[in-house]
Amino acid sequence: MNTNQDVEKMKKEVSRSGSFIYAVGWLTIAVNMGIYIWSLVDDESFRSSGLFASDLFGVLITIFGASIFIILGQRIKKLVDVNTQRYLYIVLCLAFLFLIGSIATGGRVGVIALLLFGYIIYGLMLMRKLMKIPEFTSTLLKPKYVLDKKGWFVYIVGTFLLLVVVASFITIGTEPTALTTSDTANTNYMTKEDSARYERIVETVEYLKSESPLPLEADSVLTLRDIVAEPQAIRYEFIINSINTDALSKLSSDDFKKRLTSVSCNDEGTIEMLRDGITIKNHYSVKDSEQTFAAEITEADCISDEKLSI
Repeated sequence: MNTNQDVEKMKKEVSRSGSFIYAVGWLTIAVNMGIYIWSLVDDESFRSSGLFASDLFGVLITIFGASIFIILGQRIKKLVDVNTQRYLYIVLCLAFLFLIGSIATGGRVGVIALLLFGYIIYGLMLMRKLMKIPEFTSTLLKPKYVLDKKGWFVYIVGTFLLLVVVASFITIGTEPTALTTSDTANTNYMTKEDSARYERIVETVEYLKSESPLPLEADSVLTLRDIVAEPQAIRYEFIINSINTDALSKLSSDDFKKRLTSVSCNDEGTIEMLRDGITIKNHYSVKDSEQTFAAEITEADCISDEKLSI
C-alpha cells in the first residue's frame, strides 16, 4: 500500500521527467539549428569538424519532433491531465526514434538520447502505478488546450504539407538536370551530356567508397576523409596529420597541384575521366589547424603535361 509520502515522491519524479522532456525539446531545436547554420555559414571549418549535418528537410523534421517534446513535456510536468500516461507513451516512441537516429549518425548525442529514453521509461512506470491509486486519479482533469484535437490535426497536417513543399524544392534543386556551383550564383541547366557525366561521377564516388571504407590512411602524412560527388567534379577531402612547421610554411597550393598532376596524369582511369570533362579536386585540411590547401586539375593540365596528347 502506497503512503501519501510515496505518492508525492512518485508525482515529483513524473513531473521531473516532463521537465526533462521539455528541456530536451528546446535543446534539440537549438543544437540542430546551430549546426545547420554553421554548415551554411562556414562550410570549410564545419567539414573539418567531422560533425554530421542534416539537410533542411531533416532539420524541419527534427524541429517538428522536438516541438512535440516541448508541448507534451509541458503537459506532463503539470501532472493534472488525465491523458498524461498517453503523452508519456507518445514521447517514448519519439525518444526511441531519436535514439536510433543518433546511432545512425555516429552517436554524437547518444548519451542524451539514451538518458532521455531511460528517464521516460522510469516516468512511465511511476505513472502506471499512480493511475492505480484512486486518490490520485480523482484529481486529474481534462484541461482545454490551445491545441485541442482540431488544433493537433491542423498542426500535423500543416507541418506535413510544409515538409512536402520543402522536400519538393530540395528534390528539384538536387536533380541532375539542374546545376548550381560554388563559382556562380546562377543556375545552369545541364544538357544530356552533363547529366550523363554527373551520373558517372556519382557512380564512381559510390564505387570508390565501397572499395575503400573511409577514413583511409593514404600514407603516413595524409588521411583520405571523404570523397564528394560534385556536378562536374570529384572532390577528395584529405587531412594532413603530421608535418613539421618549417615544411608546412614552405608549402603552397601549387605544390599540391604538381603532386596531383603527377599522380593523376599517369593513371589511365583518371585520364579517361578527365577526357570526359570531369575535374579532379583535392582539398587538404591541416589537423589541429585552420590552414587549408586546394588543388584541382582538368584535361588541359594533363595535355600541358603531355599525358593526353597521345
